[in-house]
Amino acid sequence: MLFTRGTNTGMQIRQIAIKGFRGIKDLTWNVADPFVCLVGPGDSTKTTILEAVERTLSNRWNIPFDDSDFYQANTDSPIEISVTVGQLSTELITDSKFGLYIRGWDTVSGLVDEPDDDYEKVLTVKLTVDKSLEPHWAVVNARDLDGKAISSKERELFGTQRLGSEIERHLGWGKGSLLSKITGKLSVPGIMAEAGRQARNALSPATLPSKLAEVANSARTWASGAGVTYTDSYHPKLDLGAINIGLGCITLHHGDVPLRNSGFGSRRLFTIALQKESAKQGGITLIDEVEHGLEPHRIRNLLKYLKTEGTDACTSEEEQVIPPLTCQVLMTSHSPVVLRELHAKNIHIVRSNAGNTQIVQIPADLQEIVRRAPEAFLGKKLIVCEGRTEAGLCRGLDFGWAYKQKIPFPSFALRGVVPVTTSSGDGSVTPKRAKALKELGFKTALFIDSDNPSIQSDIEEAVAAGVHLIQWEGCNSTEERIINDLPFEGVLKVVDYAIDLVGIEAVSRINTRLKAQGIDVILPDEPSQWPSLGIEEFRLRQAIANAAKGSSKKGDKGWFKNIEPGEELAQIVLTYLPSIPDTDLHHKVIAIRAWVDEGEPS
Repeated sequence: MLFTRGTNTGMQIRQIAIKGFRGIKDLTWNVADPFVCLVGPGDSTKTTILEAVERTLSNRWNIPFDDSDFYQANTDSPIEISVTVGQLSTELITDSKFGLYIRGWDTVSGLVDEPDDDYEKVLTVKLTVDKSLEPHWAVVNARDLDGKAISSKERELFGTQRLGSEIERHLGWGKGSLLSKITGKLSVPGIMAEAGRQARNALSPATLPSKLAEVANSARTWASGAGVTYTDSYHPKLDLGAINIGLGCITLHHGDVPLRNSGFGSRRLFTIALQKESAKQGGITLIDEVEHGLEPHRIRNLLKYLKTEGTDACTSEEEQVIPPLTCQVLMTSHSPVVLRELHAKNIHIVRSNAGNTQIVQIPADLQEIVRRAPEAFLGKKLIVCEGRTEAGLCRGLDFGWAYKQKIPFPSFALRGVVPVTTSSGDGSVTPKRAKALKELGFKTALFIDSDNPSIQSDIEEAVAAGVHLIQWEGCNSTEERIINDLPFEGVLKVVDYAIDLVGIEAVSRINTRLKAQGIDVILPDEPSQWPSLGIEEFRLRQAIANAAKGSSKKGDKGWFKNIEPGEELAQIVLTYLPSIPDTDLHHKVIAIRAWVDEGEPS
């Protein structure tokens, strides 16, 4: 079998195809995972994708469209959105429903219209809107492109819910709310008619059907798992305020306070908990900006909660190939906190070029960057740095250029540029990581030392793949390049900072390096006195550079192997940069600035 799952699982989207909807001229995306987080720069159409899925599988029958929903407002080209869904409920694939429109799916062949038993059974729902602005939904296949109309009631079987700004409606037993779906068939209008007759007594928990109270009590448990705290019981009760704003007459209360009056984050978590419980019947959850309104610790708990798999037992050993999942989650995010909690396979980068949208899954070998530098996947241009010193130097240059000059340069943030460190080790994997990020579609520069010839072939491969190289001349580390090229006055400023950073031990390490050169002298603790000692400047620079760089010996760590020291070094470099125009340090710093601004308006 090409595809097997347990029988008690939720429906899963297998493919999304969009033409002419808002900012998307064309998109075809095979959805490879039941838990997907879409990331990408602004206006890359992430939210539009969720909106397209919602409108196609929604149980709403009166979805409004206008000319602005068409790509470039061109109503001569119709909107066409096709969503192919697998792991279908039996009710959808009977011959009286859509059994005659079943298609096949696997990850190799994609969609097949004459499937055999090796393929998963899927249905394709197509939403079409022409210039009349009247939406038309149908289940289609290649044999019948017009398809069979599917009603809002039938689309409800896909169990699709988008959790956005309208979360309050799910906190009451109104039409289309999650609480109504979980409760099942129940005439809320009839209940309200009786309540109206009672007038003064209105509604109390004692007068409501026990089913409402049971669901309300269970909702407390579900919400607790999502991170909502509570100090009182949950129960259904008349909410006159909700009647006025159309959220449903009967809503959940926390004690005597309507749950809709809780904080936004708590309301959002509660609604997500309801959707997950609802999706146990088979469903698809769409969440835009999952981090919205939540603190980092609540985000981390929520993601673990959403990714929890079902526990239904499989019916045979064969069906245990893939564990059962209770629902599919498609979400967007702009938060490094979210990305750090995910596996690389869960994260998909969305890019749009002239209306053509592409979605690329992050490969598993970039998992280290997902954990170490998740902000990399939220930028437009990446400077991949060999280590923290280089990353700190870039950050410090950015600060100096943007905020300490009379005529400032645009900041890296305004250019969408993110400095990225890829390893805490010797940086040997840095060129490979830069190449991988370039292949994901990022504009990528590699900022690296020149003191490790063993990785030169990897550097050449990265450059051949289109990575822009910024590398010191000769065989120099960043510390060596700075100390060799700064005026000696600037070098002494670097030593002063090192003494502030690591103490007078910095001077002892320089003494050790001088002795290794055959210069038996004890430097004074005050660097300003060193020029008068008569030591050859070249020799002194070499000793300082070697001490700053450090070595593999225990206790001989370099001075500036972190972000903050790199930032301070950058301020010293910028101070003296105009006075050293013919140095490699000057050339490479200017090269960083030129690459940051490349292709951007001045």
